[in-house]
Amino acid sequence: TLDSIDDFLDALDRGWDSARALSQIQFPKLGQARKVEDKGVQEQVKTLREKCKKRMAKLQELFADSSADLLGDMECVRPVVEELLKLVADFDEAYSREKRHRNLVDFADLEHLALRLLTGEEGQASPLARQWQARYAEIMVDEYQDTNEVQNAIFRSISDEGRHLFQVGDVKQSIYRFRLADPTIFLGKYLSFEDRAQARPGEPRRVVLSYNFRSRASVLEGVNFVFENIMSTAFGELDYTDDQRLYPKLPYPEQPEGVVELDVVDMAALEREKG
Repeated sequence: TLDSIDDFLDALDRGWDSARALSQIQFPKLGQARKVEDKGVQEQVKTLREKCKKRMAKLQELFADSSADLLGDMECVRPVVEELLKLVADFDEAYSREKRHRNLVDFADLEHLALRLLTGEEGQASPLARQWQARYAEIMVDEYQDTNEVQNAIFRSISDEGRHLFQVGDVKQSIYRFRLADPTIFLGKYLSFEDRAQARPGEPRRVVLSYNFRSRASVLEGVNFVFENIMSTAFGELDYTDDQRLYPKLPYPEQPEGVVELDVVDMAALEREKG
């Protein structure tokens, strides 16, 4: 089975049809294992093998059609897709023209126009952005898990590329993907920043605030039970570990009273707070 999987992985580098030809992974019939003393290990091996078998069978379904068939299907729908794109472009042009005529902007316009003013062609901070950088000591963003890339670029431009940026978020609470919120922006920093105890001066740091002051222990236990059973990297983009659990008490006397968010991505603000 492992050899069959290795052959399939190698075939992926050679193209779709090569991988398709080897996508049916071999699972030879297991022999009898009468002399196995640890029956627990035996059952574990069987369980893992069956799990692998089901997943590889599901993967094989993706390779049901050849590349020629798939490209043929794409060719058939291309005229419709092109017309749909043209319709969207025409609508956008007409909508923008009407807004200019009425001297109006919507929320998305405000974001994009602000970004145009605050960044240059290469994405660097504009002179106007540097003026705002000098005006504010700190840019603080709540509900950072629901930031989109446009908003994130605005925050970077006025915070000296994130050097003066304090962000609070909880990926469990991300509910605005339909508005193009991207929780992976938050997760990227959460996973890459060092804990505050390990971070060197001037480096980004992560502070995990898992202690909740508004809910009873029984409520937090219920929340933890639910998310321990449903939240993982595959479903929710983060494993629900001890760092993600909610606790009803305060272990650090210096932690600001009233903070209830689960995860905090912090930078230089903590150093100034200590001062």
